[in-house]
Amino acid sequence: MRIIGGVARGIKIPSTRKGRVRPTPAVVREALFNILASVEGLSWLDLYAGTGSVGLEALSRGARRVVFVERNVTLAKQVSRSVSEMGCEEKAKIIEDEVKTALRRLARRGEVFDIVFADPPYDEGMIEKTIDIMRQTAILSVGGLLILQHSRREDVKSANLDPSWQVVDVRHYGDTTLTMIQYRPKEC
Repeated sequence: MRIIGGVARGIKIPSTRKGRVRPTPAVVREALFNILASVEGLSWLDLYAGTGSVGLEALSRGARRVVFVERNVTLAKQVSRSVSEMGCEEKAKIIEDEVKTALRRLARRGEVFDIVFADPPYDEGMIEKTIDIMRQTAILSVGGLLILQHSRREDVKSANLDPSWQVVDVRHYGDTTLTMIQYRPKEC
């Protein structure tokens, strides 16, 4: 697996066959970044980062800052090595923790992100939980995107989204679905 675009194009991203890690396929990453057109200067949060392939791609394509959240020690260290190999240590932070705990800590610090990418384990009810914690922590900027990578069998529309959270795009790639939700709170 390699970074497919930007300044670090071609750099190898180590992957693992152990456990339940399911790296985002290159075709899905390519499609995602084509849909977004540009991430230049944006802040990016990569939840359930795994190998970090999506956040690393964002760094390579000009994201101002990327924060990776991964609870697995081995994977978090692997992401850290990849960030070092790219020479992007000053633009990246790796948080080794559960997503819920990390989001609450980031929110307490007042951190806000333009894009939050979340790739939780498939078919375990994590989509609704991820959306709920996102709504509770308010770390997505106004107009920002929450991008969920999930199984085609999981229905995001059933996640009880309030009017401030609008599904703006859904794309299918085999069993993988990308659902993009924009945060637009109602004005007072």
